[in-house]
Amino acid sequence: MRTRVHVEGIAEAEKRIGSILSTLDSSDVEKVLVDGARIVRRDSRRRAPKGPTGNLRKAHRAKRGRKRDRLFRTAFAAVDRKKAPHAHIVHDGTAGPRTPRKHRVLYDAKHTQSFFGKQVAPMPSNPFFSDAVQATMGEVSRTVNSGIARLIGRAVK
Repeated sequence: MRTRVHVEGIAEAEKRIGSILSTLDSSDVEKVLVDGARIVRRDSRRRAPKGPTGNLRKAHRAKRGRKRDRLFRTAFAAVDRKKAPHAHIVHDGTAGPRTPRKHRVLYDAKHTQSFFGKQVAPMPSNPFFSDAVQATMGEVSRTVNSGIARLIGRAVK
């Protein structure tokens, strides 16, 4: 069984879409995308445990990505690993007890060349970031969609 579909007006639609894209300013679109990433950042920062230094909460970022042969740059929310290198351990937890490896206090380099001290107990997971992504998905979608629609509306007029 074969089906043929004939669509009229494709050339006109391509022309209109091209004119809309040419009138959109990439910085405006990127700002809308970053606004969506900021929503995730705000919620994940709120959900992250405070900790003794507060570095895990301070390390949340919302930034523009690289352009990489696209019309617009992307935006993302993430935890800065330089500021909070332990974020993945807090987020995912640990399966069993572990011994810290590179702490000079716990390593006897002169005599036994071995670790001493207590093992660190297993840590339950606290998926603060993925929970924030799930919880804010609708709000991010509405924010980005309304922002893009506003920009398209301005471009069409």
